[in-house]
Amino acid sequence: MARRLTYGPTPELLAEINALGPAAWIETQLTMPASADAALDTQLRAAYPRTRNTALENEALGSVWEVVSELPATTTIRAVCARRQLFELTVAFLWDRFSVDIHHDRTQSSSGEYDTILRAGAFGRYADLLLAVARSGAMMNYLNQASSRADGGRVPIETFAREIMELHTVGVDGGYTDDDVVAVSYLLSGWTRQMVSWQWIGPYRFDGALHSLGPFTDPNRTVLGWSRGTLTGEAAGRSFIDHLAHHPATARRLAHHLAIRFIGDHVTANDAVVTAAAEAYLSADTSITALLRSLLTSNDFAASAQRRIRRPLELGAAMLRAVAGTTWGPADPTNAKWSMIGALDGLNHVPHWWPDPNGYPDRDSAWVGVGSMIGRWNMATWISAGDIPGFPIDWTAIRNWTPGTTIGAWFAAACARLGVTVSTTTRDRMLSELYRTAGSPLTQTGNEWAMRRLLTQLLQSVEFQTR
Repeated sequence: MARRLTYGPTPELLAEINALGPAAWIETQLTMPASADAALDTQLRAAYPRTRNTALENEALGSVWEVVSELPATTTIRAVCARRQLFELTVAFLWDRFSVDIHHDRTQSSSGEYDTILRAGAFGRYADLLLAVARSGAMMNYLNQASSRADGGRVPIETFAREIMELHTVGVDGGYTDDDVVAVSYLLSGWTRQMVSWQWIGPYRFDGALHSLGPFTDPNRTVLGWSRGTLTGEAAGRSFIDHLAHHPATARRLAHHLAIRFIGDHVTANDAVVTAAAEAYLSADTSITALLRSLLTSNDFAASAQRRIRRPLELGAAMLRAVAGTTWGPADPTNAKWSMIGALDGLNHVPHWWPDPNGYPDRDSAWVGVGSMIGRWNMATWISAGDIPGFPIDWTAIRNWTPGTTIGAWFAAACARLGVTVSTTTRDRMLSELYRTAGSPLTQTGNEWAMRRLLTQLLQSVEFQTR
């Protein structure tokens, strides 16, 4: 549970799971209020204000481009420090599903409020979240929906109409055609933002003067089984988006993708665990929480431990949680954010930096290779050396992982803490390379360097690289 439904085990977390039991602990994570992380939210907003500001507030603050580093930093810190760990993993999934690149000039000022939208909807109704994303400044500017218009014979921009079906809901094989994409682009014409200083960054608004029903002038025209009937204007578009959220193909596709994320990429769209989760989603009126509950309490989940590679952010957060703890407090937040980004950039997994609307890949093969493994091992070296500002390492506390007095006793405690199994032969070889044996006395001053090297190797191990 701790390895797979959080960003990494800690002693406190393991004690909590053992005290509650797995099912009750999952329920606690699914229902924990946002106030559980209120202190962390306040700390992050003070350090990185652009991550919570509205677009207009960011424009007034200036240096909008700072969000390109601030938002990935806050995402990383939340992964390490938040109590609502399952919530953070779900938000990360939604950022990939509703991906926008925060390097994009027209999305930067809206990126903070976009993160707020995804967080607000992560454990709610997918229908509500889909509508909120469709009306968000970041998505509307990223896919040019804010400037799409169908007045005066103009042809509306098709990008968002295509992606809401291909990526956000039913999928490319969901049963729509290119003509349907054109029709939906007309349906959503007039969905825009208020222009401020020649940018579409003001509040959402529907402008009927820019709207045309196009092919839906025929009230019997259908897309994916939906027709507008007597609905017109914005109401017709909202009805269609709600229809997409409730479509069986959307339910199965969302369930499948979440099963891949939490169970493994061996799961197929037709597996029983996916069918059950899709049914739970539809029965609960597109509840993401109901879908997750179905997946995470399934036999398939229970039987699939360590079937997934930790993606780089997951790996780095797990290392920090294990070695440095779950408290963040840098002297210089600016230096801290660039250190976190540097650790992830070499592995091509800086949060929110994916350049396309399809999000970071969710197949293990994307994260395993000669170059990537070297980068993953280097990450272990940096973290065990205390090179991430704000996450200092207390070597006295690490020495006290065991009440024992030998390096062998400490090594056994370290393996247990990190969830790594090492044979006696391998342990002895690792110790001999440091001119130690299992019976060598454990002292603070004489063994810090040895503990650091051993810790690095354990963090580099195959078991720690998986979840």
